Amino acid sequence: RDLVEFEHRVAATAAPVFIEYLAHIGLATIDTMGVDRSLATELTGIDYEQVYRDNVAELDRVLDQLAAVDGDVALDDGRLLGAELASLESKLTLVRSATENRSGDATVVGHFVVDLESVLSRALRSARSVYDSGTVATDLKRFRAESTSLTWVLQTAGDAAQTLLSSVIEAGTHELAVAQANAAHDQAVAQFAGLLPERTRTTLRLVTRAAPDALPFLVSTSVRTSRVDGVDGVVAFDPVRARTASTLVLDEVDYLGYLGSWADTYYDDVTSTVAGRADDARRSLEHTMFALLAMVIAVLVLVLVNARSMLRPLLRLGRRAAAIGRGELALDPLPVRGPSVLRSLTRTMNAMHETLQQVDRQAQALAAGRLDDPCLD
Repeated sequence: RDLVEFEHRVAATAAPVFIEYLAHIGLATIDTMGVDRSLATELTGIDYEQVYRDNVAELDRVLDQLAAVDGDVALDDGRLLGAELASLESKLTLVRSATENRSGDATVVGHFVVDLESVLSRALRSARSVYDSGTVATDLKRFRAESTSLTWVLQTAGDAAQTLLSSVIEAGTHELAVAQANAAHDQAVAQFAGLLPERTRTTLRLVTRAAPDALPFLVSTSVRTSRVDGVDGVVAFDPVRARTASTLVLDEVDYLGYLGSWADTYYDDVTSTVAGRADDARRSLEHTMFALLAMVIAVLVLVLVNARSMLRPLLRLGRRAAAIGRGELALDPLPVRGPSVLRSLTRTMNAMHETLQQVDRQAQALAAGRLDDPCLD
């Protein structure tokens, strides 16, 4: 359960990270073109600054939660996840400051995203390595495979969004890159869907249908390389094309949000299932313990009963021996019953008792001068 919840917190970072990345790149591009941000918003209908501001709190929340709950997860080099996240958050603060000062650098933003993905991937590998095949129940192993596959779905969705944004802001032909990114995402979705039960697979398909398809737009338009403010290779600002492209980028942002929400629901269901399995295991253990306790009690009762059945005849024999030792010979023979050993002892005691009684009668006859007493025969 701890591993599932950790993977959930890691997956929760995917959508806000890529959304913020797209916002930073979009704003950096607008600033590089020398276009006023408010004018770009008016012309395209997309407010990248608002997208950025709306996402900041969410990204901070998921990163802070990850650091607070999982900060002590050790990476493969021994460093702790919390320390790595603190360093990355410092870099993120610098990236945000540059964007807010209209001096954002797409390269720096890209490095931050790559570094964060690397740290989280290493943390996941480290956490998963603790749970080998011998410590994971068979019916729960599929959740590990599903979680790994879902990570790929979220990663390829972000890659597709990044490729689309590059096709919008960079000169050149991008149809092949976009097609490859979309194909990788489709393959990831297909693989993940193949691992899911039918009901969950259906909801995933409904979400992935919202993925935008930019290829028709890219094929129908061409990007002209031009020189803007002395910078080569920057796309000339075309309001019509910018509006269409921005709509596609915003659709990608929405799609990432849908995927993130679906992943939250998926992990909640998995956590609930794993918790249910754990409760079942605890109940099974309790039932086993109660059964063993009942068995032990039954054995003790049988031992006590058998011990009592053996002890009472032995006590009778002991009391009879003590009575004979005191000269009490006018006693009835002991009943012969019980196990063979006790029966043999009882018969021996009765025979000895009978012999002593005979000797006592003979002594009394001799003392009385009854020489004709039958006991003397």
